[in-house]
Amino acid sequence: MKCPKCGQEAVGNFCSNCGTPLVNDTVRREKETVGRKPENSYDDGDSEQRNPARMESDEKKAESGSGSKRNSQEKRSSQSQDAQKREEERRDNERCQSQAQEDARRDREAASRRRQDARRSSSSAKEDKRDAKQQKQMEKRLHALESERERSERQKNRMERSHQRELERQSREAERTRRAAERSEAHTQSDSNDGPSVLDVTAAGVTGVVVLMARVMQAASFLLMAGITWANAKAFRYGGDDLGYIGTMITEENYGLGLYVGIGVFLVLMGAIWCLWILSGKHAGGKVRLQKYDTGRGFIPFIIILVLVLVAGPAAYLMPKNAGSLQPIVDGVYAALEAINANHGFLLFCSIGGAILSFIRKMLLV
Repeated sequence: MKCPKCGQEAVGNFCSNCGTPLVNDTVRREKETVGRKPENSYDDGDSEQRNPARMESDEKKAESGSGSKRNSQEKRSSQSQDAQKREEERRDNERCQSQAQEDARRDREAASRRRQDARRSSSSAKEDKRDAKQQKQMEKRLHALESERERSERQKNRMERSHQRELERQSREAERTRRAAERSEAHTQSDSNDGPSVLDVTAAGVTGVVVLMARVMQAASFLLMAGITWANAKAFRYGGDDLGYIGTMITEENYGLGLYVGIGVFLVLMGAIWCLWILSGKHAGGKVRLQKYDTGRGFIPFIIILVLVLVAGPAAYLMPKNAGSLQPIVDGVYAALEAINANHGFLLFCSIGGAILSFIRKMLLV
Protein backbone atom coordinates (compact mmCIF):
# COMPACT_ATOMS: atom_id res chain seq x y z
CA MET A 1 0.00 0.00 0.00
CA LYS A 2 1.21 3.51 -0.80
CA CYS A 3 1.25 6.23 1.80
CA PRO A 4 -1.28 8.95 0.86
CA LYS A 5 1.10 11.63 2.25
CA CYS A 6 4.65 10.76 1.10
CA GLY A 7 3.87 8.17 -1.61
CA GLN A 8 6.26 5.52 -0.24
CA GLU A 9 5.35 1.83 -0.17
CA ALA A 10 4.31 0.84 3.38
CA VAL A 11 2.93 -2.22 5.15
CA GLY A 12 0.71 -2.11 8.22
CA ASN A 13 -1.47 0.58 9.67
CA PHE A 14 1.15 3.40 9.64
CA CYS A 15 3.79 4.62 7.21
CA SER A 16 7.30 3.67 8.27
CA ASN A 17 8.70 6.85 6.68
CA CYS A 18 6.43 9.66 7.90
CA GLY A 19 4.15 7.85 10.41
CA THR A 20 0.84 8.71 8.67
CA PRO A 21 -2.05 6.28 9.47
CA LEU A 22 -2.90 4.00 6.52
CA VAL A 23 -6.58 3.18 5.56
CA ASN A 24 -7.26 -0.11 3.68
CA ASP A 25 -10.24 -0.93 1.39
CA THR A 26 -12.29 -2.61 4.13
CA VAL A 27 -12.17 0.44 6.38
CA ARG A 28 -13.00 2.68 3.41
CA ARG A 29 -16.07 0.59 2.51
CA GLU A 30 -17.23 0.64 6.12
CA LYS A 31 -17.03 4.43 6.12
CA GLU A 32 -19.06 4.62 2.92
CA THR A 33 -21.66 2.15 4.23
CA VAL A 34 -22.14 4.08 7.44
CA GLY A 35 -22.60 7.33 5.51
CA ARG A 36 -25.48 5.93 3.19
CA LYS A 37 -29.05 5.01 4.12
CA PRO A 38 -30.23 1.47 3.42
CA GLU A 39 -32.12 0.97 0.17
CA ASN A 40 -35.05 -0.87 1.76
CA SER A 41 -35.68 1.84 4.39
CA TYR A 42 -39.13 3.49 4.58
CA ASP A 43 -39.78 7.19 4.74
CA ASP A 44 -43.14 7.40 6.36
CA GLY A 45 -44.40 6.31 9.69
CA ASP A 46 -46.99 4.03 8.28
CA SER A 47 -44.46 1.67 6.87
CA GLU A 48 -42.65 1.60 10.21
CA GLN A 49 -45.86 0.74 11.89
CA ARG A 50 -46.64 -1.89 9.27
CA ASN A 51 -43.15 -3.61 9.49
CA PRO A 52 -41.83 -3.37 13.10
CA ALA A 53 -39.48 -6.33 12.72
CA ARG A 54 -37.72 -4.66 9.84
CA MET A 55 -37.31 -1.51 11.87
CA GLU A 56 -35.75 -3.43 14.72
CA SER A 57 -33.30 -5.07 12.36
CA ASP A 58 -32.41 -1.72 10.85
CA GLU A 59 -31.80 -0.27 14.29
CA LYS A 60 -29.55 -3.18 15.14
CA LYS A 61 -27.63 -2.69 11.92
CA ALA A 62 -27.29 1.03 12.60
CA GLU A 63 -26.09 0.36 16.11
CA SER A 64 -23.60 -2.22 14.85
CA GLY A 65 -22.38 0.21 12.19
CA SER A 66 -21.91 3.01 14.68
CA GLY A 67 -20.13 0.56 17.02
CA SER A 68 -17.81 -0.59 14.28
CA LYS A 69 -17.17 3.04 13.40
CA ARG A 70 -16.29 3.80 16.99
CA ASN A 71 -14.11 0.74 17.13
CA SER A 72 -12.31 1.76 13.96
CA GLN A 73 -11.83 5.28 15.28
CA GLU A 74 -10.47 3.94 18.57
CA LYS A 75 -8.27 1.55 16.66
CA ARG A 76 -6.98 4.36 14.48
CA SER A 77 -6.34 6.57 17.52
CA SER A 78 -4.52 3.75 19.29
CA GLN A 79 -2.53 3.06 16.13
CA SER A 80 -1.67 6.75 15.81
CA GLN A 81 -0.61 6.80 19.47
CA ASP A 82 1.51 3.71 18.90
CA ALA A 83 3.01 5.35 15.83
CA GLN A 84 3.75 8.48 17.83
CA LYS A 85 5.31 6.37 20.56
CA ARG A 86 7.41 4.50 18.04
CA GLU A 87 8.39 7.79 16.43
CA GLU A 88 9.35 9.19 19.83
CA GLU A 89 11.28 6.03 20.61
CA ARG A 90 13.00 6.25 17.25
CA ARG A 91 13.85 9.88 17.86
CA ASP A 92 15.04 9.03 21.37
CA ASN A 93 17.18 6.26 19.93
CA GLU A 94 18.57 8.64 17.34
CA ARG A 95 19.26 11.23 20.03
CA CYS A 96 20.91 8.57 22.20
CA GLN A 97 22.98 7.39 19.26
CA SER A 98 23.96 10.94 18.36
CA GLN A 99 24.76 11.65 22.02
CA ALA A 100 26.82 8.47 22.22
CA GLN A 101 28.64 9.42 19.02
CA GLU A 102 29.23 12.91 20.39
CA ASP A 103 30.52 11.46 23.69
CA ALA A 104 32.79 9.08 21.80
CA ARG A 105 34.07 11.95 19.68
CA ARG A 106 34.73 14.03 22.79
CA ASP A 107 36.49 11.08 24.44
CA ARG A 108 38.67 10.65 21.36
CA GLU A 109 39.47 14.36 21.34
CA ALA A 110 40.29 14.28 25.08
CA ALA A 111 42.50 11.22 24.61
CA SER A 112 44.21 12.93 21.68
CA ARG A 113 44.77 16.06 23.78
CA ARG A 114 46.15 13.93 26.62
CA ARG A 115 48.53 12.18 24.26
CA GLN A 116 49.64 15.51 22.84
CA ASP A 117 50.12 16.90 26.36
CA ALA A 118 52.10 13.79 27.33
CA ARG A 119 54.28 14.15 24.23
CA ARG A 120 54.80 17.84 24.95
CA SER A 121 55.62 17.13 28.60
CA SER A 122 58.05 14.36 27.64
CA SER A 123 59.67 16.59 25.04
CA SER A 124 59.92 19.44 27.57
CA ALA A 125 61.45 17.05 30.13
CA LYS A 126 63.98 15.89 27.55
CA GLU A 127 64.78 19.51 26.70
CA ASP A 128 65.23 20.30 30.40
CA LYS A 129 67.59 17.34 30.81
CA ARG A 130 69.52 18.39 27.74
CA ASP A 131 69.76 21.97 29.00
CA ALA A 132 70.92 20.75 32.42
CA LYS A 133 73.54 18.55 30.80
CA GLN A 134 74.77 21.42 28.64
CA GLN A 135 74.87 23.65 31.72
CA LYS A 136 76.97 21.09 33.60
CA GLN A 137 79.34 20.75 30.66
CA MET A 138 79.65 24.53 30.46
CA GLU A 139 80.39 24.72 34.20
CA LYS A 140 83.03 22.00 33.85
CA ARG A 141 84.67 23.86 30.98
CA LEU A 142 84.62 27.11 32.95
CA HIS A 143 86.09 25.34 35.97
CA ALA A 144 88.81 23.81 33.80
CA LEU A 145 89.61 27.21 32.29
CA GLU A 146 89.73 28.77 35.76
CA SER A 147 92.04 26.03 37.01
CA GLU A 148 94.28 26.46 33.99
CA ARG A 149 94.40 30.20 34.58
CA GLU A 150 95.30 29.68 38.25
CA ARG A 151 98.04 27.21 37.31
CA SER A 152 99.46 29.63 34.78
CA GLU A 153 99.40 32.43 37.37
CA ARG A 154 101.15 30.22 39.94
CA GLN A 155 103.76 29.21 37.40
CA LYS A 156 104.27 32.84 36.44
CA ASN A 157 104.65 33.82 40.11
CA ARG A 158 107.18 31.03 40.65
CA MET A 159 109.18 32.16 37.65
CA GLU A 160 109.10 35.75 38.88
CA ARG A 161 110.24 34.71 42.36
CA SER A 162 113.05 32.57 40.96
CA HIS A 163 114.12 35.45 38.73
CA GLN A 164 114.03 37.80 41.71
CA ARG A 165 116.14 35.40 43.78
CA GLU A 166 118.61 35.11 40.93
CA LEU A 167 118.89 38.89 40.72
CA GLU A 168 119.41 39.11 44.48
CA ARG A 169 122.09 36.43 44.34
CA GLN A 170 123.87 38.23 41.52
CA SER A 171 123.68 41.52 43.40
CA ARG A 172 125.14 39.87 46.54
CA GLU A 173 127.92 38.32 44.52
CA ALA A 174 128.65 41.68 42.91
CA GLU A 175 128.69 43.32 46.34
CA ARG A 176 131.07 40.70 47.72
CA THR A 177 133.29 41.10 44.67
CA ARG A 178 133.32 44.87 45.13
CA ARG A 179 134.15 44.59 48.83
CA ALA A 180 136.89 42.07 48.12
CA ALA A 181 138.33 44.43 45.54
CA GLU A 182 138.19 47.30 48.04
CA ARG A 183 139.86 45.21 50.73
CA SER A 184 142.58 44.07 48.34
CA GLU A 185 143.12 47.65 47.28
CA ALA A 186 143.29 48.76 50.92
CA HIS A 187 145.81 46.01 51.70
CA THR A 188 147.83 47.05 48.69
CA GLN A 189 147.87 50.64 49.83
CA SER A 190 148.77 49.63 53.39
CA ASP A 191 151.55 47.40 52.10
CA SER A 192 152.89 50.25 50.05
CA ASN A 193 153.02 52.34 53.22
CA ASP A 194 154.91 51.50 56.41
CA GLY A 195 152.76 48.35 57.04
CA PRO A 196 149.27 47.39 58.31
CA SER A 197 147.64 49.69 60.79
CA VAL A 198 146.66 48.67 64.31
CA LEU A 199 142.95 48.98 63.57
CA ASP A 200 143.18 46.63 60.63
CA VAL A 201 145.02 44.06 62.66
CA THR A 202 142.51 44.36 65.52
CA ALA A 203 139.52 44.07 63.19
CA ALA A 204 141.01 41.04 61.52
CA GLY A 205 141.64 39.43 64.90
CA VAL A 206 138.13 40.12 66.17
CA THR A 207 136.64 38.75 62.96
CA GLY A 208 138.66 35.59 63.29
CA VAL A 209 137.59 35.11 66.92
CA VAL A 210 133.93 35.64 66.04
CA VAL A 211 134.12 33.16 63.17
CA LEU A 212 135.85 30.63 65.41
CA MET A 213 133.22 31.06 68.13
CA ALA A 214 130.45 30.65 65.55
CA ARG A 215 131.98 27.41 64.31
CA VAL A 216 132.34 26.12 67.88
CA MET A 217 128.70 27.00 68.63
CA GLN A 218 127.63 25.34 65.39
CA ALA A 219 129.43 22.13 66.40
CA ALA A 220 127.90 22.37 69.89
CA SER A 221 124.43 22.80 68.39
CA PHE A 222 125.01 19.73 66.23
CA LEU A 223 126.07 17.67 69.24
CA LEU A 224 123.06 18.82 71.27
CA MET A 225 120.65 17.89 68.46
CA ALA A 226 122.41 14.55 68.00
CA GLY A 227 122.08 13.90 71.75
CA ILE A 228 118.36 14.65 71.61
CA THR A 229 117.94 12.28 68.66
CA TRP A 230 119.92 9.51 70.39
CA ALA A 231 117.95 9.89 73.64
CA ASN A 232 114.61 9.67 71.80
CA ALA A 233 115.74 6.62 69.81
CA LYS A 234 116.88 4.84 72.98
CA ALA A 235 113.70 5.68 74.90
CA PHE A 236 111.41 4.50 72.12
CA ARG A 237 113.55 1.38 71.55
CA TYR A 238 113.26 0.09 75.12
CA GLY A 239 109.80 1.46 75.87
CA GLY A 240 106.36 0.24 74.87
CA ASP A 241 106.85 -3.38 75.95
CA ASP A 242 103.32 -3.49 77.32
CA LEU A 243 101.84 -2.73 73.89
CA GLY A 244 102.89 -6.03 72.30
CA TYR A 245 105.48 -7.53 69.97
CA ILE A 246 106.42 -5.51 66.91
CA GLY A 247 106.76 -8.65 64.76
CA THR A 248 103.05 -9.45 65.06
CA MET A 249 101.87 -5.85 64.96
CA ILE A 250 100.36 -6.11 61.47
CA THR A 251 98.81 -9.56 61.82
CA GLU A 252 97.24 -8.73 65.18
CA GLU A 253 96.13 -5.25 63.98
CA ASN A 254 97.77 -3.63 67.00
CA TYR A 255 96.96 0.02 66.29
CA GLY A 256 98.38 1.26 69.59
CA LEU A 257 101.80 -0.26 68.91
CA GLY A 258 101.71 1.01 65.33
CA LEU A 259 101.03 4.56 66.53
CA TYR A 260 103.81 4.31 69.11
CA VAL A 261 106.34 3.12 66.50
CA GLY A 262 105.22 5.81 64.05
CA ILE A 263 105.78 8.62 66.58
CA GLY A 264 109.20 7.28 67.49
CA VAL A 265 110.35 6.92 63.87
CA PHE A 266 109.11 10.43 63.09
CA LEU A 267 111.01 12.03 65.99
CA VAL A 268 114.25 10.17 65.20
CA LEU A 269 114.02 10.96 61.49
CA MET A 270 113.35 14.65 62.10
CA GLY A 271 116.25 14.79 64.57
CA ALA A 272 118.62 13.38 61.94
CA ILE A 273 117.39 15.89 59.36
CA TRP A 274 117.85 18.77 61.82
CA CYS A 275 121.41 17.63 62.57
CA LEU A 276 122.32 17.79 58.90
CA TRP A 277 120.53 21.11 58.58
CA ILE A 278 122.61 22.64 61.39
CA LEU A 279 125.85 21.47 59.79
CA SER A 280 124.90 22.74 56.33
CA GLY A 281 123.72 26.18 57.44
CA LYS A 282 121.10 26.32 54.68
CA HIS A 283 117.94 28.31 55.19
CA ALA A 284 114.45 26.80 54.97
CA GLY A 285 112.62 27.17 51.65
CA GLY A 286 109.02 27.01 50.54
CA LYS A 287 106.25 29.53 50.12
CA VAL A 288 106.65 30.75 53.73
CA ARG A 289 110.39 31.26 53.92
CA LEU A 290 112.07 30.97 57.33
CA GLN A 291 115.24 32.79 56.33
CA LYS A 292 114.31 35.77 58.48
CA TYR A 293 114.06 33.65 61.64
CA ASP A 294 116.46 30.76 61.13
CA THR A 295 119.07 30.37 58.39
CA GLY A 296 120.11 26.82 59.25
CA ARG A 297 121.22 27.58 62.82
CA GLY A 298 118.65 25.21 64.44
CA PHE A 299 116.77 27.76 66.53
CA ILE A 300 113.29 26.65 65.41
CA PRO A 301 113.94 22.85 65.83
CA PHE A 302 115.23 23.41 69.38
CA ILE A 303 112.14 25.49 70.22
CA ILE A 304 109.87 22.72 68.85
CA ILE A 305 111.61 20.09 70.99
CA LEU A 306 111.42 22.36 74.05
CA VAL A 307 107.65 22.77 73.63
CA LEU A 308 107.22 19.02 73.11
CA VAL A 309 109.15 18.22 76.29
CA LEU A 310 107.17 20.74 78.34
CA VAL A 311 103.80 19.48 77.05
CA ALA A 312 104.49 15.72 77.26
CA GLY A 313 104.17 15.48 81.06
CA PRO A 314 100.77 17.22 81.50
CA ALA A 315 99.41 15.50 78.39
CA ALA A 316 100.31 12.05 79.76
CA TYR A 317 98.62 12.91 83.06
CA LEU A 318 95.40 13.95 81.28
CA MET A 319 95.07 10.79 79.14
CA PRO A 320 91.80 8.89 79.89
CA LYS A 321 92.02 5.56 81.69
CA ASN A 322 89.10 3.91 79.89
CA ALA A 323 88.38 4.98 76.32
CA GLY A 324 86.37 1.97 75.17
CA SER A 325 87.15 0.89 71.60
CA LEU A 326 89.81 3.64 71.32
CA GLN A 327 91.78 2.34 74.29
CA PRO A 328 94.60 0.76 72.14
CA ILE A 329 95.24 4.11 70.43
CA VAL A 330 95.16 5.93 73.78
CA ASP A 331 97.68 3.41 75.14
CA GLY A 332 99.98 4.03 72.17
CA VAL A 333 99.91 7.81 72.66
CA TYR A 334 100.45 7.41 76.41
CA ALA A 335 103.48 5.16 75.83
CA ALA A 336 104.97 7.71 73.39
CA LEU A 337 104.55 10.53 75.93
CA GLU A 338 106.14 8.38 78.63
CA ALA A 339 109.11 7.69 76.32
CA ILE A 340 109.62 11.44 75.89
CA ASN A 341 109.28 12.03 79.65
CA ALA A 342 111.87 9.30 80.34
CA ASN A 343 114.65 11.78 79.41
CA HIS A 344 112.87 14.92 80.51
CA GLY A 345 115.85 16.67 82.13
CA PHE A 346 118.35 15.79 79.41
CA LEU A 347 116.01 16.86 76.59
CA LEU A 348 115.15 20.09 78.41
CA PHE A 349 118.85 20.97 78.86
CA CYS A 350 119.76 20.18 75.25
CA SER A 351 116.82 22.09 73.76
CA ILE A 352 117.41 25.21 75.87
CA GLY A 353 121.17 25.17 75.24
CA GLY A 354 120.75 24.66 71.50
CA ALA A 355 118.20 27.47 71.27
CA ILE A 356 120.55 29.87 73.10
CA LEU A 357 123.53 28.99 70.89
CA SER A 358 121.43 29.36 67.74
CA PHE A 359 120.16 32.75 68.93
CA ILE A 360 123.72 33.97 69.58
CA ARG A 361 124.80 32.86 66.13
CA LYS A 362 121.81 34.69 64.73
CA MET A 363 122.86 37.88 66.47
CA LEU A 364 126.45 37.52 65.24
CA LEU A 365 125.16 36.96 61.67
CA VAL A 366 127.69 34.19 61.03
